[in-house]
Amino acid sequence: MEILKHGLVLGSEPMVNRDIRNPHISLGVRPSGAWAISGDMDWVSEIEEWDLWEVRLREGDHVVIRPEFGPQIQEVKVGNTLPADRVWLIAQRMPANFNEINQRQKRSAAAKKAAVTRKRNAQKKVKK
Repeated sequence: MEILKHGLVLGSEPMVNRDIRNPHISLGVRPSGAWAISGDMDWVSEIEEWDLWEVRLREGDHVVIRPEFGPQIQEVKVGNTLPADRVWLIAQRMPANFNEINQRQKRSAAAKKAAVTRKRNAQKKVKK
């Protein structure tokens, strides 16, 4: 793997959409968040599997928070190469598997949110 030799190299050829070379490296702030963002992309069916990398950012790295996600930080852009000694391969995932797991996680999150709302509503009734 080239990434293990050279790190995440700014401007290197992407795995998909090879016509575009981004001037940054996109990073999720949590592994599950990174995969959720990747799994929702239009190109997810174009590849058989993709990798999850952990990186160590340092002072001096050019990091920009992506505002399009709202007030919660979900993804950042890094405007410099991240050398191999700061990058670790954590896992690989198959898209078909991921989509099934991602849908299950979304349903679970929605169920938890509904339970919290029910609990709050019940607490409000008790206070009355």
